[in-house]
Amino acid sequence: MIYVPLDQKTWQRQKLLQRKYDELKRKNTNLEVMKEKQEEEIKQHKERLTSMESEKHKGAGLVSLVQEHKVKTLTSQLEVREAQLNHILSTCHADPNEASESCKKLEVTSAIIYFL
Repeated sequence: MIYVPLDQKTWQRQKLLQRKYDELKRKNTNLEVMKEKQEEEIKQHKERLTSMESEKHKGAGLVSLVQEHKVKTLTSQLEVREAQLNHILSTCHADPNEASESCKKLEVTSAIIYFL
């Protein structure tokens, strides 16, 4: 390799260009690091969003399951009470008007118990 001496202006210009190149290289490296961090944050947000959506669906399924169980329980309780009422009415040969009044009272009582 042949060495060619540089004059003062060329040497200063080369130094200046080298500094600018180094600065741009550092900026590029910083930008790449920032880009990687942002991509990682986006990935984490997407994972969190997916997790939250699945939790939401699981929660909705759980709520409907609980409500379904509650309806079944209340239906079975109602059937038991109707059977008890029919048994009582048949054993005491109650008047139909009195029976309808008793039914209304039982409905009000069961509604109050349900809301408690």
